[in-house]
Amino acid sequence: MHGWGSDQRNWDAFEPHCQQRGWPLQRLDRGYGRYPEQSASWLPQGRRALLLSSLGSQLVPSDLLQQADAVVLLASFGRFVPAGAAGRPLQQALRLMDQRLDAGDLLGLFADFR
Repeated sequence: MHGWGSDQRNWDAFEPHCQQRGWPLQRLDRGYGRYPEQSASWLPQGRRALLLSSLGSQLVPSDLLQQADAVVLLASFGRFVPAGAAGRPLQQALRLMDQRLDAGDLLGLFADFR
């Protein structure tokens, strides 16, 4: 799972290395920009590893996270929004960002967060 503001192309460099080892690679995408939202599910056999970049650790669906055998965090952090009053402005901004994304209002999103 990529972080915010990026897309599934983050994992392009990993693909040939995974193929050489016989590791299936599925990509989740939040649907920012030109790529549609894309979910993933675990294959019935084999180990289950998640590669999460940046905010991807906060965005990955909880069922995928709970079923993972391993989790690799790349440029990640444990908490994106501070707890309590300190985090309220960021929580509000993230809610507005979600509303703009859900509505497909990319111009409004860019105007709000420029």
